[in-house]
Amino acid sequence: MGKSLGELQQEFHGIQQRLKEAIAEYHAVRLIRSAFQVKLIFPEDKSAAAISEFHRQEQQAIADLPVNLQHIDQDIKVAVMKVKNLQATLSVKQSQIYQAQAQIIWEKLIKQSAKINELSDTLETEIKALMAITNEWEPSDEYLLPTPPVLLKISSRRVPYIYQHQNYVEIGEKLLDIQPDESP
Repeated sequence: MGKSLGELQQEFHGIQQRLKEAIAEYHAVRLIRSAFQVKLIFPEDKSAAAISEFHRQEQQAIADLPVNLQHIDQDIKVAVMKVKNLQATLSVKQSQIYQAQAQIIWEKLIKQSAKINELSDTLETEIKALMAITNEWEPSDEYLLPTPPVLLKISSRRVPYIYQHQNYVEIGEKLLDIQPDESP
């Protein structure tokens, strides 16, 4: 059985929080990379041995520089992948939430659509009853008599109607089953 909407939303917020943390981690690693520097302090002692040791440390730092930067760059790539994976997971979870919400709303839409269509059918029946009442009038066909008054004039032969499709409902119109010659 699927998860409830509340459970999905709770998971969504958890992933959202982990994404914020991953983005913060990414920015922290980027800051380390942009602030990366090698510090060498020139020796106070100007002896040949001290200067030689300084140059050895300098050469070692220069040799270690690409390796250190490579490690930081690798950490950046890992952080980027983590952010992208969490964004993809968040997108999937959002789709699941939409699906759960749509399922809940769909049932309500179907129920309300049936109610509206029932009212539409009732309205059609009532319009036909109204026309039947006006058909009770039997004016004379004598051409010398005054023209009888028009008691009912129908300007529209449509009523609202809800059509159900596979994944949505459509508010449209239904043509009434009324013959044009029925109205005087």
